Amino acid sequence: MQDENFKQNYNYGEISDNDKRLVGEVISLAKAQGLDIFVEFLQHKFKIVEQPEFDFEESEFVKEAAKHGLFVAVQGTIKSGDKPDNMVYPVISITDDVRKFDKFYNAIKK
Repeated sequence: MQDENFKQNYNYGEISDNDKRLVGEVISLAKAQGLDIFVEFLQHKFKIVEQPEFDFEESEFVKEAAKHGLFVAVQGTIKSGDKPDNMVYPVISITDDVRKFDKFYNAIKK
């Protein structure tokens, strides 16, 4: 049984279609009231409007790492701002044998 005083935060990572429908109704009401900034905030926060995402495979660093046999994994994303048109960038990691990193380092420092 959960404590009565415990309030769980909303999980913005698991927005359901019902959540989006409800927020869509709130957005309609907010638009009718001229609350444009609030409308943009809701659209972004509830992923009604998708933000542009940077294609990590187009990164010069990732391309060079791949040339040297290093595997680049996307661990998550980070937003460049809170506006709907701000880019979403991948957070990457590379793990491998130190010898491959040494070869990679020597290749890119030239």
